[in-house]
Amino acid sequence: LDQVTVLIDLGTNGEMAIGNAGRVLCTSTAAGPAFEGANISCGTGSVPGAISRFDIEAGAIMIRTIGDAPPIGICGSGVVDIIAAGLREGMIDRTGRMQLASENPDCMLVGKTANGEAIVFTQKDVREFQLAKAAIRSGLEILLREFGCCWSDVAAVYIAGGFGARIDVDSAVAVGLLPVELR
Repeated sequence: LDQVTVLIDLGTNGEMAIGNAGRVLCTSTAAGPAFEGANISCGTGSVPGAISRFDIEAGAIMIRTIGDAPPIGICGSGVVDIIAAGLREGMIDRTGRMQLASENPDCMLVGKTANGEAIVFTQKDVREFQLAKAAIRSGLEILLREFGCCWSDVAAVYIAGGFGARIDVDSAVAVGLLPVELR
């Protein structure tokens, strides 16, 4: 294929490649474990009960879990959705600072477990995500520059891994993980 294609495997490390029939460039970035739910206050891996989708509609929190099981925590795709919704709703500012109108402005209630325990998302969680996102986005930007093309030259993007399989592309673009040109 002469078309430029990007492959991204998102996890603790972000392996990525850009190429076409003529050549392929690869890199890996140390994204940290935020995409796999680690170092997130109520984080979990992509297992049944993990909150994998999150949105706010008319002020109401909407969640979906893997396997439609009772919520147990938040996996990586849920983290991306929470931040995207928080940005859209003004609950997180453009610097990543939480702006919640509650008793604890640094902690958002996302859901509850079957036995009533709170599942929360905190300011520390936003910062963990920002570190992971910066590593992935930097790797992508460097690959693109080294390959000598621009985002509009990319014909296809493939996202792999347990996190990649569940990520909402619109949320990934909204939080800056992927450039808008790759939507």
